[in-house]
Amino acid sequence: MGGTATIVGAGLAGAAAAWFLTRRGFSVEVYEQAHVVGGHVRTEWFRGIPYEPHGAHIFHTDHRSVWDLVSGTVEFVPYRHRVLTRLRGRLVSWPPQRAELCASADFTDIALELADRPGAVDESDFESYCVSVLGPTLYGESVRGYTEKQWGRHPRTLSAAVARGRVELRNDGCHDFFRDTYQGWPRRGYGDLVEALLRQAVVHLGCRITLKDLPEVSQAGRPVIVTSALDDFLGEAGALQ
Repeated sequence: MGGTATIVGAGLAGAAAAWFLTRRGFSVEVYEQAHVVGGHVRTEWFRGIPYEPHGAHIFHTDHRSVWDLVSGTVEFVPYRHRVLTRLRGRLVSWPPQRAELCASADFTDIALELADRPGAVDESDFESYCVSVLGPTLYGESVRGYTEKQWGRHPRTLSAAVARGRVELRNDGCHDFFRDTYQGWPRRGYGDLVEALLRQAVVHLGCRITLKDLPEVSQAGRPVIVTSALDDFLGEAGALQ
C-alpha cells in the first residue's frame, strides 16, 4: 500500500484523513485556504486561555478506538456537558425530562399536551417532528425561535433530519446533553490535536484549492479527499443553501 494523496482542507476531518493515510504508507499533501489549521475547531488564545472563535466543540464518541486515538495523541480533559434552559421563569433540564415537567404546576398545559402526543413521530418536516415529540407549546417556547434565528428560515422548510438526534423528550433521568461514553476537550485546544494528526503530512497554508486547481496539485489516478465546503470547492460560493 502507499502512493500519494491530496487532501483539501486542514480541519479535523482532513487531519484525521491525513493521519490514517500516512500510517498506511501514503505521502500526503494538505491544502488549507486559511493561514492556520483547524477549520471550524481552530483554536485561538487570549491571555493564556484557549478558545474557539467558531464556538465550543465538545469531543464526544461511543467508540473506544476513536477516544484512544485522540486522548493518546494529546492530553484530554474529561467533561460532561449538561444544559439548563429557562422556561416560564424556571430552570429545567435540556433535553427536557418529562417527569420534571409533569411534576410542576407551572407546566400543566405542557403535561397535557405531552400526554396527547401521537403514537409515532411525524417526519414531514422539522416543525412537525418537534411538535410530535414535544407538543406545540414546549416546541413554541423552547425551540422555534432559536431555530428561526439559527437557520434564517421557517422551521417548516427544514427537513425532519435536522431535528432527528437533536430534539428529544427524555424520561430516564439522564441529564447529560450527549449520551456518548467518552467526552472531553483537548487541554490546550483543538489546534494541538489537529497539528499532531498532520505531523507526517506536508501542509500548505493560505492555498485555496478549487476543482479547476486539482490538475496542478494532484495527478490523475491519485486519491483526492475534499473536506472543504463543496460550493467553495466547485467555485460557486453561495450556490448551496
